[in-house]
Amino acid sequence: MKAPNMGTDPTHDELIAAKTDIITALSAAGFVRAEVVYDGYDDNGNINTVTAFDGAKRPTVVLNDCAAVAPWQALSDQMEVFAWKILDTYHGGFENNDGGHGTLTIDGCTATVRLEHADHYVAYDETVTEV
Repeated sequence: MKAPNMGTDPTHDELIAAKTDIITALSAAGFVRAEVVYDGYDDNGNINTVTAFDGAKRPTVVLNDCAAVAPWQALSDQMEVFAWKILDTYHGGFENNDGGHGTLTIDGCTATVRLEHADHYVAYDETVTEV
């Protein structure tokens, strides 16, 4: 489910603040990293899964098949809002037409957010031959 458009693109400072907030939320839940997997096409986009990892790299699924996993509803909601903010900023409309997919990785240890995104498109080669 796509988060509602806030009407304006966030500024760099707003994105940095949002990044700090999501890293803080991960840490408060006992996690040091999270991976958000999304995809979309034909005017539909979804955050499909969110997997969080503790310091020992043990995975915990907090969102699966677009639904929060108990007891992680609050963290799942925060992750979705953050992911849509990043996606709308850097790849707004990725869910349209042939769509796109990717992974957003939030790393609390390095305080980084990495977005790996692929756009889908149909391509063809055309030739003309006269004999």
